[in-house]
Amino acid sequence: TSSSDRVDAIHAATILAQRSPHVAVDLMSHTRGGVLQIAAFKPAPIIVNYLGFPGTSGADYFDYVILDKHIASVEATEFKENIVLLPHTYQANDYDVDIPLCDGSPQSRSTCDLGHKLLGLGPDEIAVCNFNTFDKLEPTSFTVWM
Repeated sequence: TSSSDRVDAIHAATILAQRSPHVAVDLMSHTRGGVLQIAAFKPAPIIVNYLGFPGTSGADYFDYVILDKHIASVEATEFKENIVLLPHTYQANDYDVDIPLCDGSPQSRSTCDLGHKLLGLGPDEIAVCNFNTFDKLEPTSFTVWM
């Protein structure tokens, strides 16, 4: 960490603290671009680790981590944070979306044919998608997919 990064973290933590939040939630934790130093300055009475890294931060300054039973149990001892378990999943997703599968059934044929045409794909071709940020699709991962 450079001294300018530290100054930026101090500045961000100071601005946050001046707004007097009751809770501050770090959405990045140990991911690229995360700035754990902001949470380390304790700009709110309660600091929460959520979403970006589904595990413990390992830091004493986080009060809680929000997860689900598939990632951890309340009894997990390797976590520095108090564990809050969401009832279904730690990610806020909408699972009630009705998207037809391209499974070869007559019901899915028209949707899948349209999708293939829009993408310029033939009937036996597939599209490989990355729903992360573009920098996570690097040559090694792409080669593994292929």
